[in-house]
Amino acid sequence: MEFPKVFGMKIFKGGRYYPKKGKRRDMTEKNTMSPNCGMSALKRGMFSLFFAAFAIFFITCIPFQEAAGQTPGAPYVVSTNPANGQTDVSRDLNVVSIAFSEPMQHSVNIYGNWYPFTATCSSDSTVFYFTRTSTDKLPPYSGFYMSLYPVGTSGNDFRDLDGNLLPNYYFSFSTGGSQIQKIPADPAKGFYWPYYLSIPDEDLISPSTVLEVAPNNSGTGNDDPAFHDNAAFNYIKMLSP
Repeated sequence: MEFPKVFGMKIFKGGRYYPKKGKRRDMTEKNTMSPNCGMSALKRGMFSLFFAAFAIFFITCIPFQEAAGQTPGAPYVVSTNPANGQTDVSRDLNVVSIAFSEPMQHSVNIYGNWYPFTATCSSDSTVFYFTRTSTDKLPPYSGFYMSLYPVGTSGNDFRDLDGNLLPNYYFSFSTGGSQIQKIPADPAKGFYWPYYLSIPDEDLISPSTVLEVAPNNSGTGNDDPAFHDNAAFNYIKMLSP
């Protein structure tokens, strides 16, 4: 019984028919086709030459950027301290630093809410430091951001020593609040399970501050102790000043 052609090849029940070879091969017989996929030496050589030429073109003709998302030749931010997106930053933080990929000109143009500050830099001009002039603690659970914005604003721009412009860079971080400690179990003292203790900063304590004890049970049916542990932590964090 003959079936219609599929992909230019006649299909027979129980075997295959190869029009160019003019023979039928049982589909159950061992595959004896050449490991060279039926290509002649000339075709294999031409294919290898084409592949090698493409690889050379890809390596030499497609430029690689110095860092992801950055313009080749332009300076870029290597890291910040605190890191972008960092949370629970100490309220005692006084200095924010920004490290660049190369020495920069001594000019800054920053938008944000990290004010007021004084700006200094390292001896090789690759790290800039922004020091708060206020000695007060930062407010708890507050967000801060800095935008190194060189285009369309007044003031000096961030440029390297060759005058190349730094692309806009934005980063942010947020402060923490009370210190939350996990106290291990101590059966000798009557504590058979670990518990969380929230210790507020001194400036957050007032005459009306009270001691609150929260249960270590989430009230949710779950056999995983880690589930209840995480629920207790989130609850004490919510109650902490």
